[in-house]
Amino acid sequence: MKLKILSVAVLISVSVLGVQGMSGQKGSFKVAGKCGMCETRIENAALSVRGVESADWDKESGIVELEYNAKKADLEKIQKAISTAGHDTELYTSNDKVYEKLPECCKYDRVEAKSSGCCPASSSKAACGSSKAACGSSKAACGSSKESTGCEK
Repeated sequence: MKLKILSVAVLISVSVLGVQGMSGQKGSFKVAGKCGMCETRIENAALSVRGVESADWDKESGIVELEYNAKKADLEKIQKAISTAGHDTELYTSNDKVYEKLPECCKYDRVEAKSSGCCPASSSKAACGSSKAACGSSKAACGSSKESTGCEK
C-alpha cells in the first residue's frame, strides 16, 4: 500500500514539473513608448496573447520582460499584438492610423521598419510589408542578392 501511495506521489510530482517546464519561458524585446499609459497599453497587449503569463514594460529602458508558455505563444506573436495596439517593436512597426490615435503624451519618435536595413527606401510600404518580418527577421533571410529579394544587407 505504501508503495502505491509513493508511486502516485512521484507520478504527480513528475507531471507537475513537466507542465511547469512548458510554461515559464522568458523573453524580452524593445518596445517604443513614453509614459505610464503606454506601459499599461503595452502590457495589456502582451497579456492579450494566449499563453502570456506576465508582462512588465520598463519606461526607462523601453524593454518589455515577459514570461510565457512557449507551446501557446512566441515572441513574434507577442510583438505583433503590441504593434497592433500602437507601439513599434523590434520586428513590427505599428499602423500609422493606430499610432495617430494614441494620446499626445504617448507619441514616441517613430523608426520605420524600412530604415531597419531590411527593406530599401525605394520599396513601397505595401511591397515591404509593415514589419521587418516581411523581409525576414535576420539578414540571412534576405538572401545573397539584394536585387532578387528587395532586401539590403
